[in-house]
Amino acid sequence: MPMIRSALSLLLDEIGVETLVGQLRRRTSAIASAARQLGFHVPSRHSAAFVGIYPAGWMEEIGLSAAEIVNQLSRWKPKPVIVAERFGALRISPHLYNTDDEIDTLLRALQAILGARRQGQAHADRLPRSLL
Repeated sequence: MPMIRSALSLLLDEIGVETLVGQLRRRTSAIASAARQLGFHVPSRHSAAFVGIYPAGWMEEIGLSAAEIVNQLSRWKPKPVIVAERFGALRISPHLYNTDDEIDTLLRALQAILGARRQGQAHADRLPRSLL
């Protein structure tokens, strides 16, 4: 119990809930914005703690379902941020300990996965300009 008490004291007393939520919201908002630019469907509102992004139709057409993207991200080293497939979406859950560099690594990994699949695909004309 002393470790739990210490952890809660750190979060509630030293860091503060508002700071924690603000930092997580900044990160999930940055992820949502970048995912939109890559062509993912992103709900206009999301939790401060996680964001769900949905592969666009052209991604599905070239074999990049949410499950396949998560599979490819799982092989990315170092693992940037916790990502899981949930109901056809990528659930991206940054935590307080994740750095801005780790968020950037995640976004570069998504871009690389999309870019690698576009090689030789007939749907390259529908890719976001950022990937061409």
